[in-house]
Amino acid sequence: MEIKKKRIYAHKRIINNNIFYEELEAHAALTREYAKEISSKDIVEKLGYDYEEFLNGVEAHDLGKQNLNFQNKIKNISNYGDTRHSIFSAILYIEKNLKILNKQIFLNAYVIYKHHSMLTDIKDFNLELESIVQFKQLLQNEISFKKTLFEKCLHNLKKNFESTDYLYVRYFFSVLGSADIFATQEFMSGYKFEKCREFSELKECFMKDEILENIKNGRLGTGINELRSTMALEAMRNFEGGVSLLEAPTGCGKTKTGYLLAELSNKKRLFYVAPFNNISNQTYKELLSLFSIEDVGLINSLSEISLNFNDESEMIEAYNNYYYLNSPIVVTSGVNFFNILYSNKKKDILSFYTLANSCIIIDEIHAFNLNLWKTFSLDISILSKIFNIDFIIMSATLPNLKIFSSKFNNLIENRDYYFKSSYFKDRVEPTLIDIQNLDDLKTKTIELSKEYSKVLIEFINKKSAYEFYEMLTKDFDFSSKEVLLITGDTKNQERQDILAKTESKINVWEGVLIGTQVIEAGVNIDFDIGLKDISILESEEQFSGRINRNALKKNSKVYFFNYFDAKKILKNDVRTSKELTLMDVNIFESFKNKEFLPFYEKVMGFLDLKSEFKDYWNFEEKSKFMKLIDNDGETVFILSRETKEVFEKYNEIYENLEISFYERAIRLKNLKSKIIDNSITLYHGDDRLEKIERKNGVNYLKSVDL
Repeated sequence: MEIKKKRIYAHKRIINNNIFYEELEAHAALTREYAKEISSKDIVEKLGYDYEEFLNGVEAHDLGKQNLNFQNKIKNISNYGDTRHSIFSAILYIEKNLKILNKQIFLNAYVIYKHHSMLTDIKDFNLELESIVQFKQLLQNEISFKKTLFEKCLHNLKKNFESTDYLYVRYFFSVLGSADIFATQEFMSGYKFEKCREFSELKECFMKDEILENIKNGRLGTGINELRSTMALEAMRNFEGGVSLLEAPTGCGKTKTGYLLAELSNKKRLFYVAPFNNISNQTYKELLSLFSIEDVGLINSLSEISLNFNDESEMIEAYNNYYYLNSPIVVTSGVNFFNILYSNKKKDILSFYTLANSCIIIDEIHAFNLNLWKTFSLDISILSKIFNIDFIIMSATLPNLKIFSSKFNNLIENRDYYFKSSYFKDRVEPTLIDIQNLDDLKTKTIELSKEYSKVLIEFINKKSAYEFYEMLTKDFDFSSKEVLLITGDTKNQERQDILAKTESKINVWEGVLIGTQVIEAGVNIDFDIGLKDISILESEEQFSGRINRNALKKNSKVYFFNYFDAKKILKNDVRTSKELTLMDVNIFESFKNKEFLPFYEKVMGFLDLKSEFKDYWNFEEKSKFMKLIDNDGETVFILSRETKEVFEKYNEIYENLEISFYERAIRLKNLKSKIIDNSITLYHGDDRLEKIERKNGVNYLKSVDL
């Protein structure tokens, strides 16, 4: 795109007191090249837009830097005024295309206007006359654009804004924002961004896994392993790409099956999405046994960025690989994935383009907010087709998502063959027991501890778990057995140590483990007997999967009792209604027989299946509507003698503005991971909330205030 004034600068770099300027034309051209490298003409055209104009819009993103005040600032000339450039870039871009002003020009201009901030409501795109008049003066030339024409375009756009337009804006924002950053990095540091190698190039790494190779070669094993292998082979036979649904019993090897399906998918990237960090971390460790650490990225609140760099380029590369998901395999949390899909914040949207041409495994879909199932199902149906994405949705308790799209493909034809096998249906016997108080539960626990080596107990809320732990430890006098406790207050490393202790093959552990829902999904433990406070059916199934996991024990049971009202914790979840829990005789029988369809038919009856988000032009509202986790909890760091050093180091780096942006960002991320690792979650009504102190974005409590 031609720029009228020569010697107009986009950036400056200072090296050894020498100033180097980057001309605007050069930056625009380089940004266009990066955009061309990371984007897809096919996707833009499937969305109904012209690819050449897509690239033209990218190239025009900084036209407003012709603003004389911006140029004065970059040249260090004092007394400069309004240095804005994004709004003026949008004006110039529209001005250049005034004769063909169409939807794409308008949307490109909106993103250009927003490319340094966030997407909001397109109605907020106000090209005020004052800005236009002021910019005429700053450019010293004429602008023929009229606000009345702009308002007419805005009005027409709102009436005809569809889901594909929403996706186009996100995609253009993602490509423009990322390409702008990569181009700026190249000028400022000399670092040239390169895309990671493709997942399809790594398929031979799966050959390292003996189980996967045995399944592919028809060596099915015996017992429960034969059933697991048979299920995996059936899923592979039925896999056609698009959106696939894999319903498989807890302990039937869904993760391994997912890997085999990803190999068949043969895409450029593999995303593994899990609802909880413990599942993400477990999957990440498993993948590292097959792939190199450079090829697998773990992206969640507890993950860290490698500090093994020798120069600035390696540091920028480490930063980019993490924040822009530049790995052939990405393991991430459900929250992070939903942010990429729906958040209106720049930091989340930037990596949206990386989802194209990928295989995305979504594990434990039941843990996602059920009120979002319809909109999410409709959205991934469109994404799959336009962005060439294979979605594999897995769960032991899979909602019937086919009611939202008939194109979804069930990978298992006769699910009862697996669910009603004695290895799964009869592995654990569910039993309802009447528990009036914790004394009753203590009596039952002590009784079971005499017969079974390992007893697992789950409460819905932390208070009950703590109370029962204190009560049981006073009267539990078996010399060879131990009582342990894990709740949301238990630090991550301590939690891992406790779980490892209970599963040690060297020092065989015996005793009672008391916990909350943190001991459900993604926790690789195997207990003899279980007791659980009734909550929602999916949780009951996940908990049952921690008992007699490999079907090698006899007389394993899970005793379900109704002590604490789950509605007090899961306030807006219809599944806590009595007629949808094990308290209902029909639901209990369905659960016992591993028949979840009647349960989900009832659940769907409680939901408003006619509702879906249609105000696609309002990115901020859609972001709120599709919020994955809706709770009133607050993460609080526990400041103690053991954690004091981490907190002090975090504040030192946070307040140090002399180190480079990338080093500071990486070190803060790693320290923040340690802070979260030593944090607990407090909910509304907890007296400790009043004692919270705040510093540099961290909420903390001194250990003496616990």
